[in-house]
Amino acid sequence: VVYVSAGSTDDSWGPTFNPYGFFIYRDNKWTYKNLYNDNNLADVYGILGSAPVPAKRITNYRSFLSGLVKYNDNDGSTYVYTKDNSILEGAQHDPQRTKVSALATDAQSNVWICNSDALKPLKVIKASDETMHEFTIPYNIEVMKKLVFDDYGQIWAPTRPTGLLVFSDNGTIDDVTDDKSRWLHSGAGNGGLPADDVFCVAKDLDGNIWAGTYQGIAVFYCAGSVLSQNGCDADQIKVVNPDGYVGYLFGTETVRAIAVDAANRKWIGTTNGLWLISADGKDQLLKFNTENSPMPTNQVTDIEIDDKTGEVFIGTTGGLISYQGDAVSACNDCESALVYPNPVRPDYTGPIAIKGLTDLAYVKITDISGTLIYQGKANGSQMIWDGKNYKGERAKSGVYLVFSSTDLGKEKRVAKILLTN
Repeated sequence: VVYVSAGSTDDSWGPTFNPYGFFIYRDNKWTYKNLYNDNNLADVYGILGSAPVPAKRITNYRSFLSGLVKYNDNDGSTYVYTKDNSILEGAQHDPQRTKVSALATDAQSNVWICNSDALKPLKVIKASDETMHEFTIPYNIEVMKKLVFDDYGQIWAPTRPTGLLVFSDNGTIDDVTDDKSRWLHSGAGNGGLPADDVFCVAKDLDGNIWAGTYQGIAVFYCAGSVLSQNGCDADQIKVVNPDGYVGYLFGTETVRAIAVDAANRKWIGTTNGLWLISADGKDQLLKFNTENSPMPTNQVTDIEIDDKTGEVFIGTTGGLISYQGDAVSACNDCESALVYPNPVRPDYTGPIAIKGLTDLAYVKITDISGTLIYQGKANGSQMIWDGKNYKGERAKSGVYLVFSSTDLGKEKRVAKILLTN
């Protein structure tokens, strides 16, 4: 299911009074909810994003003008939480408004809320009893732009005016006495960020936290230590630029969005387009912009990935577009693989997908006599073959065998491919 929100803000978090609510793409069909077709949303403007709770078939939406919208995926009903019917607070500088700038669902299905410009800006709806609780943050934070959980249950949130907040309730929502937090900035000992303005944050498959700023990317390889007494600083990845000089990863770009695919590669959205880089960030794999793709504009606002299919959804200032990526999540039962298309007919020259492999498996393709034709490594549980041999020539007509092996070298045949010329 794809959830799309119509609202937006500028970089100073000035909201647009966008009345178009939110859109849902399910079973190849779009539906929408807004003030024109739902009386409960009569005063709801500027919806910015969503936080699904799959276990309860509930999706929560955040409005920077009108509170929190709870949408029932079963019957399509809505309920709006505001300062008038919940512990959400009105904005200190705009008391008539209930501002929610960020939402996220944790592993226990608790829904965490940034109630912007409030005395207690962090709140949570407990999954067990649907009660709402609030937390005091000991910093002058007006807005949290996004909430991301790390492997330790800590929340990472880019903030306005500046910085990156890390917060932990120590697994005890009801006990605020053991809460911990730290506000990270640029400079050694303060967080080591390349710049104080942080636009986005993401957790990779190794548990590292990637933060995007207007001067590139910083990576926290020490997420578990950031709230310790000594704390820890981020690192910047050094790369060789096209001009041959060594610089920092995206050091001259404003990084607006980061997403991690099933192969732990990073999709990076900036004001100048979209990149796919390797898991360690040192290699550029793909680059898209308005000149070489159907992207409507070069400024990326959000990136989300469907790990089951590999499809990458890219939000831009000019609309939504998607790209069919080649990394899919690990399979639970990898006794056999699915090859598509199969058979490969003479008029087909596109990619051949081998899906259902062991996660990040090494793959060999041989002819029926055992001669190696091609080998590579899966992205997640899928590998793409172009149907060519090592010489770059299309493989001859025949039956080809696919062998998958793990890091320990255990190998087995998982599929056959019939290719015709």
